[in-house]
Amino acid sequence: MRNSLIIKNLSFKYEESHNLIFDKIDIVISKGEFVCILGPSGCGKSTLLNIIAGFIKHQHGSIERADKVSMVFQKNNLFPWKTALKNITLALSAQGLNQEESCKKARHYLKQVDLEGHQHKYPFQLSLGMQQRVGIARAFSQESELLLMDEPFGSLDAQTRYKMQQLLLEIRKKELVTIVFVTHDIDEAILLADRIILLSNSSGTIKEEIVINKKKEIEGPVIMDRSQFIEIRNKIFKLLI
Repeated sequence: MRNSLIIKNLSFKYEESHNLIFDKIDIVISKGEFVCILGPSGCGKSTLLNIIAGFIKHQHGSIERADKVSMVFQKNNLFPWKTALKNITLALSAQGLNQEESCKKARHYLKQVDLEGHQHKYPFQLSLGMQQRVGIARAFSQESELLLMDEPFGSLDAQTRYKMQQLLLEIRKKELVTIVFVTHDIDEAILLADRIILLSNSSGTIKEEIVINKKKEIEGPVIMDRSQFIEIRNKIFKLLI
């Protein structure tokens, strides 16, 4: 499958409602692409992600996606009685890996998220940002082709949020995974995405798709000209009004 996700003519509404959340939308996401789903609260961003994941059944249309999918939720959903390491090895054991293989892979991904010295700590001993890093390490450890992320940094303070965004970009360079990332934060979408899909607030349609052109240095961060950033930000802001 050349694309990680193909959505055709998707329509959806909740049984108790007469209003369509989505009305015949089409989305194609290529392998390795980072796409942000952006829109105001209540426009159906998280619902769309849950439909892609298979947690919610859609009424019309079709969805083709990669066989192996992982998801990072708004809350980290860690088991409080298990350490950071064991929260990851539990998921890996369910895939059939033995204890040695699970521990080796879990330690690798904890190192990727800069938690190498915290593997034996329980969630209550970790900050909120560190807990979310464990959740991200757990998702990447599945080595899925498609990673779904539902506002994973929404509850973090601005400084921690920025660090997590940079960390995600660094890990993505190494893992080459396709990411669909839900957010209502315009700046976050521009910083992270290769492409932004802007959902309409009321009509259940895609209002606009915006490709983000960035200069990528071989040994450095993703760079965007400040005037380009402001231009895209202003365009999205006007579309959301």
